[in-house]
Amino acid sequence: MDTRKAYATFLLGKTYIGHLFSRLAVWKRGQGYSAFKEKYLADNFFELTPEERNAFPGFQKCINCGVCITQCLFSVDLLHEELPDPENIACSLSRPLPDLWTVKEDIYKCTLCGACETVCPQGVPISEIVQFVRRKISVIAPELAPYKEGIAYTKKGYNVFGERPAPFVYTKRAKPSYLLYMGCLYSLKEREAGQRIVSLLDNAALDFTILAEETCCGMPIDIDGNCYDVDLKRIAEMNIKTIIAPCAQCYSHLKEKANGNFNILHITEFLADAGYKLKAKTNLSYYDPCVLHIKHNIYDAPRQLIKTSGAKFIDINHDKSLLCCGAGGGVGMLYPEMAGAVAKERLKPFKEAGTEILLTECSYCLQNLRRGVSAKEKMKVYSLTEYLFLSS
Repeated sequence: MDTRKAYATFLLGKTYIGHLFSRLAVWKRGQGYSAFKEKYLADNFFELTPEERNAFPGFQKCINCGVCITQCLFSVDLLHEELPDPENIACSLSRPLPDLWTVKEDIYKCTLCGACETVCPQGVPISEIVQFVRRKISVIAPELAPYKEGIAYTKKGYNVFGERPAPFVYTKRAKPSYLLYMGCLYSLKEREAGQRIVSLLDNAALDFTILAEETCCGMPIDIDGNCYDVDLKRIAEMNIKTIIAPCAQCYSHLKEKANGNFNILHITEFLADAGYKLKAKTNLSYYDPCVLHIKHNIYDAPRQLIKTSGAKFIDINHDKSLLCCGAGGGVGMLYPEMAGAVAKERLKPFKEAGTEILLTECSYCLQNLRRGVSAKEKMKVYSLTEYLFLSS
């Protein structure tokens, strides 16, 4: 053995023996494993499906320009205090595999409104990145998902709140042509508005029906990463082809899930086409649900209805720049205080313009915007269809 090999063998042996004594000493002190856990995190690698692997190049187009930040309601209105901005999501969650255990809270604070994507010069699908991470959490680490109880409730045939709503009062018709899909918020949390919507159509003798035990459109569960479309399967068995949805979130989710098998209308589209007229004398404004005017371009129908009143219409969103109220993407359910803080910011231009009646047509918007108006304030918030009933 030459000198260099002998020296290398000596160093190797010295290092090995040194490690042995070091491990014995640490073991004796009982600190080895705990010290390791404090300094190192698990790698948490996970497998990608072929579809996800194909989508990743699209996820990785962010050039770090920061334009998306100007559109994010939490970045603009809450000054980064609650949520990493969309630029952060586009960069940090798409380059390597995201560490699901470190993003588990922030990833559920995105409203999925898509406003950031409308200005992205690279077309990065930020909402898809968020939902990709949520899906992975639901599969790999379901204990981290915030909708655990909601998922369990829906599997038992309830809605995400685990409550069974009382039936709406309306005239049952033998061969209904329409199904009125009310959704869980209009059925439970905004029940008075929900019944007024039902009564408006019932008074007009529309041949509609409502699911006897409506559970969930699937939006809160699906955005959490769990596919859910039980109600659509039940509707298909009823041989009804047209679904009318008052809630914007229900409308959007059902439309995406229906795959063209149903004619799905938002209720403002239906009412405008049917020639309904609004009676009002106060100053009116309309809050566009983001999912309608950003994703589905439903903008003119509610304005057509409001303008039939002849009352002063204060159109704050005339340039289509209005963003999410703060409740989308499940944020209103999971973080009501945070969603309410955004609602207060969103309502400022309406209050400053002298709006007396603010109308919207989304149960999430309705609930959250009402959080932003105190009982002492003059402005009141109603569902547009509810207000049609009250003014009739």
